[in-house]
Amino acid sequence: MNTRIDIRIPLKSGFRAVFSDPLFLLWGAAIAVPKGILQLSLFDGTGFSAFDTFSRNSESVSFQEALILLVIISGIFLAGSSGIVALVSLMSRHENGDGLSFSSAWISVKQRMRYVVALEMLLMALVIAVGSILSIPSDLAAVRGLESLSRGLSYSALGLLLSISLVLFFLRQYAALYLSLSKISLRSALENATRLFRLHIKETILLSIVLLLLELAALFVVSDIFLFTQSIFGKTLSFLSGVSGTLFEWVCVLGVLSMIEAWKWASWTSFFRMIALPRDPERSVLQKTETVLQQESAVSLDEA
Repeated sequence: MNTRIDIRIPLKSGFRAVFSDPLFLLWGAAIAVPKGILQLSLFDGTGFSAFDTFSRNSESVSFQEALILLVIISGIFLAGSSGIVALVSLMSRHENGDGLSFSSAWISVKQRMRYVVALEMLLMALVIAVGSILSIPSDLAAVRGLESLSRGLSYSALGLLLSISLVLFFLRQYAALYLSLSKISLRSALENATRLFRLHIKETILLSIVLLLLELAALFVVSDIFLFTQSIFGKTLSFLSGVSGTLFEWVCVLGVLSMIEAWKWASWTSFFRMIALPRDPERSVLQKTETVLQQESAVSLDEA
C-alpha cells in the first residue's frame, strides 16, 4: 500500500539545489536555449513561415539547406538530452551528499546521453505515426466530400492524439530518469516507467501541473516586468529599445527558462528517488513482480 507523497518536498529540494550550484543553471541552459529559441521563433511567426516555405518548396531545397536543417534538429536533440542526463546526475549526487563537478556530470552525459536521445526519437516517431494513422478517417471523409464528418473526425483524432501524447510525456519523464541513473536498456526503462506511472498516476499528474503553472507564472512575471520597465523608464533606458532591447529581453527570458528547466528536472529527480528507490531494506532484497524496479535497476539507482 502506497503512502501519501507530499509533492512539495521534491519542489523545495529542487529549488534549493538549483541555487546551490551554478552547474544546474549551466546544464539547464543546454535544454532551455535551443528550446527557447525554437519557441520564440515560432511565436514570432518566423518559424512558421520558414517551415511553410520549406514544405511548399521542398523540391527546390538544396542539399546544403536540408543538411543545415538536419544539423539544427540534431543539435536540439543532443543539447536537450545532454542537459537532462547532467541535471539528473547532479541532483542525484546532490541528494546523496556527493560533490558536484562538471566532470562528473560530463561522464554521465557521455555514458547515457545516447540512450536518452534514442528515447526522444522513438517517442517522437511514435507520436508522428499515431497522428498519421488517426488522420486517415478524416482524410477519407474529406475526399468523399463529407466536410462536417471530416471536421468531427479531425477534432476527435486531435483529442485522442493529445491524450496519447500526454501519457507518452509521463512515460518519457520516468524513462529518461531510469536511463540517466541506471544501466538498463531502453526497453527496460520504458517497462519500468510504465509500472511507476501506473502506481503514482495522481502524484505524477499533480507534479506536472504544478511545474507547468510555475513555468507559466514565471514567464508572465518576466513579461510584465519588461512591459512595466519600458513604460516607466523607456525614454531614459535606451538599451530597452531596438535591437539591443530585443537581445536583452531574449537573454533574460532564456535565463529564466534555464532556471525553470533546471528546477523541473531537479524536482523530477527528487520525486523519482522518493517513489522509485526502495527505502525499506527488506524491499531491496525481496522484491515482488509488481515492484517498480528490476533488481539490477534498483542497485544501479542506489549507487547513482
